[in-house]
Amino acid sequence: MTYRVTVAPGVQAALAHFDRGLQHRIAGKIDACVTDPFSTLTSIPGTDLRTVHVGDWRLIARVDKAETNVLVLALRPLGPPARGLP
Repeated sequence: MTYRVTVAPGVQAALAHFDRGLQHRIAGKIDACVTDPFSTLTSIPGTDLRTVHVGDWRLIARVDKAETNVLVLALRPLGPPARGLP
């Protein structure tokens, strides 16, 4: 099954400030969500969010099985993942 991946505008804007190597590593993790988001992303206990680390950064996403959609919500430095997210 293939998932559609949507990246929030704030994540896209943040990526523009990273060096090209980190941009490629983050893009690789996002691309991996297309085929299997559940093996790429780890669940965050107590939330419906999932996460993956890339270097010193954390991608935070929500997976909708019914709609086969992955919404990448945030790109944050390592630390508490779900603080301040809807």
